[in-house]
Amino acid sequence: MTWMFTGACAVTEEEANHPLQITDTEPWLGELQVLRASRTYAPSRWEDGQLTLQEPIHFTIPSAVPVVMGNGGNHWVEFRFRTAQGEEQNCDYRAGSDKAHPETGVEQAKGRRYLFVRCSGGLKEGDRASALSFQLHIRNGDHKDPAEVTRVELRLGGNLPELSPPIPPEESAAIRDSFSWDKTIALPERNPEGLPSLYYSLVYVEEREQIDALDEMLVHYSTLPLFGEELERWQGQRGVFSHEGDGHGMFLFALMPAATYNLLREAALNGNAVYSVIALRNVPASVKLADGSISYEALRSSGFLYRGLQPTDVASWSLTSPGSKQVKQELFNRIIRAIVKTVATVVKAEVRLVVRGIGLIDRWAKGSVTLRVRLDLQNMDPAFPAGPMQRAWGAGAGTQVPLSRVRISAWQKSLGVLPTLFTDKADDGGMASMRVARGKKTSLCVATENDAVEVTKFLLESEICDFTDTLSDAVMEQDVERLIPVERQRSLNVLAQASEGWSYMKDVVGYEPHKARVLVGGLANIAGLASGNRAFAPCFHFPNLSEDVFIYSSSWATFVDGITLKNLGAGMVARRAASAYLTDIIIPEDPSESVAGSDSSLDSRGVASHEYGHFVLCSMLYSENPANISFAYTAAMLDQILSGGSPTGEMESAYHNESFADFVASQLVGGVNYFDPCSNNPSRSQPECESGAVTTTSLGVNYCNAASKDCLEHNFSGQGSFVGGNGFDAEIARVTTLLHDAFDGRDSLTSGNAPSNADVWKLNGSDQLVYSSQLRAGSSGDENVALPGRSLRRLIANWAKRGVTLNQSNVMGALADTMREEGVNWCEICQVFALHDENFDPNTMDPRDVCTQAPIRNWIGPPPPNGCGGTATAAGMTWRVRQVNGPYVLVGSDGQTDPYNGDTAPTAALPILCLSRDGRPVPSGLPIDFYNGWAAGVVQLTQPILGSALTSRATADGFCSSAFGSGYRMAEFHDGGGGWNWWAEGAPDAATRFWVAINDQPANPWDP
Repeated sequence: MTWMFTGACAVTEEEANHPLQITDTEPWLGELQVLRASRTYAPSRWEDGQLTLQEPIHFTIPSAVPVVMGNGGNHWVEFRFRTAQGEEQNCDYRAGSDKAHPETGVEQAKGRRYLFVRCSGGLKEGDRASALSFQLHIRNGDHKDPAEVTRVELRLGGNLPELSPPIPPEESAAIRDSFSWDKTIALPERNPEGLPSLYYSLVYVEEREQIDALDEMLVHYSTLPLFGEELERWQGQRGVFSHEGDGHGMFLFALMPAATYNLLREAALNGNAVYSVIALRNVPASVKLADGSISYEALRSSGFLYRGLQPTDVASWSLTSPGSKQVKQELFNRIIRAIVKTVATVVKAEVRLVVRGIGLIDRWAKGSVTLRVRLDLQNMDPAFPAGPMQRAWGAGAGTQVPLSRVRISAWQKSLGVLPTLFTDKADDGGMASMRVARGKKTSLCVATENDAVEVTKFLLESEICDFTDTLSDAVMEQDVERLIPVERQRSLNVLAQASEGWSYMKDVVGYEPHKARVLVGGLANIAGLASGNRAFAPCFHFPNLSEDVFIYSSSWATFVDGITLKNLGAGMVARRAASAYLTDIIIPEDPSESVAGSDSSLDSRGVASHEYGHFVLCSMLYSENPANISFAYTAAMLDQILSGGSPTGEMESAYHNESFADFVASQLVGGVNYFDPCSNNPSRSQPECESGAVTTTSLGVNYCNAASKDCLEHNFSGQGSFVGGNGFDAEIARVTTLLHDAFDGRDSLTSGNAPSNADVWKLNGSDQLVYSSQLRAGSSGDENVALPGRSLRRLIANWAKRGVTLNQSNVMGALADTMREEGVNWCEICQVFALHDENFDPNTMDPRDVCTQAPIRNWIGPPPPNGCGGTATAAGMTWRVRQVNGPYVLVGSDGQTDPYNGDTAPTAALPILCLSRDGRPVPSGLPIDFYNGWAAGVVQLTQPILGSALTSRATADGFCSSAFGSGYRMAEFHDGGGGWNWWAEGAPDAATRFWVAINDQPANPWDP
């Protein structure tokens, strides 16, 4: 995580009008293939990684082969490949330890990488090559390592290789193991210039809370070195910094006042170390003062901003409160938190002096240009065609999924010894804009993190950096807009799917979830040993404030035991890297058995969306009460993970958890993870099912086809309605489709941010899924309930009121409570539940036959004594569609309409005509007059509603706003200016009548 600043990066509209537009001709391309090999010692066995392709792939000769389990000691690995011309090349790699069986931390760290030694044919590490077949073979490894196996992997193809880490694991371990606070001395707190001394240091972090503490104590830090000469080794390269550290912790590059260092040193010497290592680091001689600190003049001449702050930013600081943000998590004990808070308060005055000492910085003294950058993320899921991902929900349905709020940084070596850093977060369209220095070569870094989610392989997000000459001195003489296509970059794919979940919750539900942490990479793969390589969402990152510990503490031993049962060495790695597992979602690699080169979890559009659904449940539960996580979620999740992959239909907490996640996935991507609505559907004999029109299955997710009425609209009712599956999946199908029925029911092509019918995709000529902007067949009309998005939050709140256990009684009762709060009457609630009861036959039974019996009666209560509906008793006025002209519709009265007394009894159930007036002008060509006016807005129809439920105009307006948003209300007779008829934009059903209000006659159901 590089400290970022955006305060001076505003871009005017005029500056951005005529930029030089650059689209990278070569997309940023992630790995195409993975080779895995292992050497087992008891019994002795080799498993080589082998791969033969139809077409050659281009790849970079790797500098190292990483060990993912066990240790290489000082032994050898062979990497062989054959070119398309039949030439065979052999490359040798040797593990970096000096010992066959390394015992010290440093030697063990060295043995975790087989380093490049030589290749036949004169190839060197970093050279580009092309081949059709590959083999990876371990000659030997450390047979005494507790893992009793050595496993390695090699990622091939693409042009985003793993860049050499800023601090290699063996160097990290050496610094860590040789450091002792007892050997340190206090630093002078004033430099020869009389200003607070600033020292360059390496801070070793082992927990995420230590990073948050750096922010609270106003320390300037970065994942990459701060000085230009340190960054030179990556010039001309492009690739990924995974920031995986040494397996136990990682070093950050920091500038901190001596006063901060001295206070932390004093705490450490007293037995309360906030950081086990803060090692001073040498700085270039040109910036070094006599006391070893950094010259303010050097910082000033480099355009450096300490934590992005200008003197004006600190002028009004209160010096009696802590720094920028307080540590929110609770892994630190109370003593350590008190130390951090004290240091943060004391050093705030020092930091203000630092910022003032550097002074007001004009980083554009020699001219500036505007740099705009957007990442064009392409589909990875083979169910979808190559090209941009399309959004499946809300007002932006069908448009490209943006990488919004992603941090993009630009580095320029423009003024002094420290590169100047400019940073911006991409807007909602995925575009980042920065004002940078003119005529200076610019390097870019993109973080796998935004406001919604952080995708990490250890403690911090990864960074994809481009140090090539694409943005050269000459190019940067003018404003530039750079479009970067990104293909097969799995961390960004996961980031995009989870970000879509956050945006849906914000825009449709009205709830902003907590920030999610997603673990991928080697540590996630180790966790996958306990889950059968399936992704899962432990929500370990939520603290239980009442107990002052992370919620995972009671479950961690169980979790690691599950890993250890699979492999002792893996369990040891998990314990050593315990802090990395303080995460919300874990996505191991799960190579697809059906699609060569694809990963069933990381490449999927639906898997990350499903797991984010679990996280949303955690976030909402936590918002209601922190204790809910421990009691209501974590135990259920672990029971399912550790059940050996065979959960049963009796595991209520587990299948309700999965059902909620599948419902969220259906809203985000139009598909579900746990069941196939077609193949498990008794109605499979229908022609549309036989022709494959119901679902498309890809990487474990089943996507609904827009042409089908029989996807999530099918009313699963448990095991009896489920063909070829198991009880657990059957219950997930029942609960997921029940939730779907409670929230669906709107016009599938509505433009608003509301819950959808999950009927999003159609098949193109290549049988791949594309957005369907016309034909939609969802919402079968067998029930009238269409809860607004906000009800999802209400559902969780009502569940928490009933009890924190995730069981059927609490969840179903909460859903009934939520429908009741939204004005749904008992009969309509009964209909939703009855459709999913295995004892109900809609062809021969009245829903009340099952709703007055357990278990539904226990959820929804007894029927009202006077039947369903409200108390309105008057007849209401109705209209219908009179004429259609393109996207515009004339609605109005006909021979049945009675605007004086009402024409339809309140026992009838009809839609309400809803209008959102926004003042839009009259379209040209419409025949407008007094009796056929212009309503200046958009109309939509609700689901059918009993006239007796329209007990007031406010109640009727509420049905509209609940269905379509706050701008909608019930349409009125005079909305066109005159009366009788009026035009608006919209497409209400021409075959149905609908309720319309009239404000000057007693022709409404609520009138006396």
